[in-house]
Amino acid sequence: MDPALHNVRAFFGRRKAHKLRPRQAGLFETLLPRLALDLSGPAPADLATLFVEPVTSVCLEIGFGGGEAMLAQAKAQRHVGFIGVEPFVNGMAKALAGIQAEGLQNIRLHFDDALGLIAWLPDASLTRIDLVHPDPWPKRRHWKRRFVQDETVRLRGLDADAAYALSQFRVGGAVRR
Repeated sequence: MDPALHNVRAFFGRRKAHKLRPRQAGLFETLLPRLALDLSGPAPADLATLFVEPVTSVCLEIGFGGGEAMLAQAKAQRHVGFIGVEPFVNGMAKALAGIQAEGLQNIRLHFDDALGLIAWLPDASLTRIDLVHPDPWPKRRHWKRRFVQDETVRLRGLDADAAYALSQFRVGGAVRR
């Protein structure tokens, strides 16, 4: 756990677009509290204990949008645990509806900035990180909106070439961007 990362912000932009439908709002009140990770205490040494069904490995997906890819992977690989991070209300609502419809038990969610979760995760706990749209604003003036940036890398104690070599990876872990 890296407390320095708790004060760094990676997410910029709006969190909500259109008003949620009653069913979606209901899922935020009922399903999200059951699936949301509680970062107020220490992370378990073995992330597999976070899941209802037994899992052999854990993957992190940052910025899953509506969750379509994450849901398809979770359905196809029920032995793998998925932690999804999405700060956008409407994307989280769509993912919650899909999780409920498919009855998936191998997904946990974080409805906030990903850096706080990364700081909370134990070392060598992830087999893969999917970083969706890591540089959505390729203009120089939008450098502060990039997920991988100098400040984040410095706080992780990494050099620029090792920006993706997070300590949370297991040996042989991978990043897909």
